[in-house]
Order: sequence, then structure tokens, then C-alpha cells
Amino acid sequence: MASRTELNFKKLLIRCETMAKDRSSGDWRFEKYVETLQDLLGEMKRSRVSRPPQESLDEYSEKVKNLREMMESDKGTLAMDKKLPEERQSNSRLSLVQDQARYHRDEREELLGGKQMDSELRHRNVTNSSDTETMIRHQRGMHEKLTEQMLNLTRSLKESVRDSGKIVQEDNKTLETSMKLADSNTKRLKVESDRLEQHTKTCSWWIWVMLVFVTLTFLSMIVFMRMFGKKAS
Repeated sequence: MASRTELNFKKLLIRCETMAKDRSSGDWRFEKYVETLQDLLGEMKRSRVSRPPQESLDEYSEKVKNLREMMESDKGTLAMDKKLPEERQSNSRLSLVQDQARYHRDEREELLGGKQMDSELRHRNVTNSSDTETMIRHQRGMHEKLTEQMLNLTRSLKESVRDSGKIVQEDNKTLETSMKLADSNTKRLKVESDRLEQHTKTCSWWIWVMLVFVTLTFLSMIVFMRMFGKKAS
């Protein structure tokens, strides 16, 4: 959908093209209208909210360029007309009087239509101001949204760091407890090893004592049997 600026541009462009077809009239408004077209074209190019497509802007630029070339050509023609011989000065004066009469008539028409043009210009300024405020509000909303996202990310990072610290502390406590338990088990194992070694030494002495006792008993029985055997014979 075309913006109000583009609609005003199209209306004025049609009027300028109509005036360009009748270039012999020498309408003094043609130059002013072309300059206004140039200003409206620049405003549409700078607009961020209601900017027309690039193809349309290129077409508008080409048409405005052609109108400016026609205007410059008319200016050149007028400059050359000033160098005409004196015999054409009377006709020029008559044409000047006619142009002045036409100027006054057009001026009255412009004054009657000026109110409508001023109303359109004011409405256009209000629309541009509204578009600018809308863009500012949009940018402000995006900035606030980005700030909120950064704050949420910061909170998440703080919570992650805090949770990670708790997990590391718990792991350190578990590791410390495991090390203490390992040290305690090592001490107990050493004590039990010493006891077992002590018990093994004691058992070894008793075994030797028993072996000696059994050997002596066996030898005593042999000696006793021999002694009683001799007495019996």
C-alpha cells in the first residue's frame, strides 16, 4: 500500500508530465513542481517505514531526471531568446504582458489551492512524525528486550556457577571422607598384620615344642620297650 508521500508524488508527477507536453506555454510553476518532486523523492528514499520498492524508486528517479532535463532545456531556450534581434523585442514585450497576466491568474488559483496543499503537507509532517515515533518505540522495545535477555543470561550463569561450586564442595567432602576411611582401613590392616605375624611366630614355637615332645616320647617308649623286653627274656 502506497504511503501518502508517494501518492502526493504520483499526483504531482502526472501534473508535471502534462505540463511538459505543452512546453510552449512557459508555465513558471513547472520549475517549482519539479523541485518539489525532487524533495518528495528524496524523502521516500530516506524513509525506513514506508519506503517504496527499489524498482519504483528507480522509475521515479528516471522520470524526475527527464523532467529536470526538459526544464534545463527550456532555460537554455529562454537564454537564447534574449539574444534575438531587436525586431522581436516588441513581440517579447507582448508575450511578457501575457505571461504576467497568466502569472497573476495562476497566482490566484495557487492561493485558492494553497490551503489544500498546506493541509496535505501538515498531514505529511504529522505522518512522518508518527512514523519516527513508531520507529523509536520499536527500537526502544528491542533494546529493552535485549537488556532483559542479557540479565536472564547473567542470572543463569550465576546460578550455574553457584550450583557447580556446591557440587565441587560436595565432591571434595566425599573425597576427604574416602581418604580418611582409607587411612583408617590401612591402619587397621597394619595392626591385624602385626597381630597375625605375632600369632604366627607364637604358633611356630609351639609346633617346635610339640615336635620335640613327641620325638622324646617316642624315643622314651622305644627305650622302655627294650628295657622291659630284656627283663622278660
